[in-house]
Amino acid sequence: MTAYQLNQDYSIRRLSDGATIPADLGNVDYQEYLAWVSAGNDPLDPDVPEPATSPDFQKFLDLILVSDLYQSIVLQATSNPVVNTGLTVTMGALLLAASGRSNIDGLQAGINMLFSTLVYGPEHIAELTNILAQSNLTNLVTIPIQP
Repeated sequence: MTAYQLNQDYSIRRLSDGATIPADLGNVDYQEYLAWVSAGNDPLDPDVPEPATSPDFQKFLDLILVSDLYQSIVLQATSNPVVNTGLTVTMGALLLAASGRSNIDGLQAGINMLFSTLVYGPEHIAELTNILAQSNLTNLVTIPIQP
């Protein structure tokens, strides 16, 4: 027996061949669909697309401020001018982004500057990777890992 699924545009999809059937009483396929429903059958609900996840810069800021990586950066920034500048650029871009004015290029430039001279370990990379994922920033920001 043929089964059907409703589409979000109120048309019907016949599952046996994927044909889209408009809700038109003059359409033979639509008449067959109505007969199928009258016989007590129910169409499947429409497929609902996954909601797009937007970047959460405030969450990134909140998580980074309590991270071991941030503590290491602040410690190194006191004696390394490049790390200090990278921290300033990164935090400036992040504060703007958290207030609704995202500057991905500025954020990435600051992170690049930080990682150009920062002394870090694999645990810091793992921590930053996790924070990026929790904040939905994985596809926007890359970690420039130095060998």
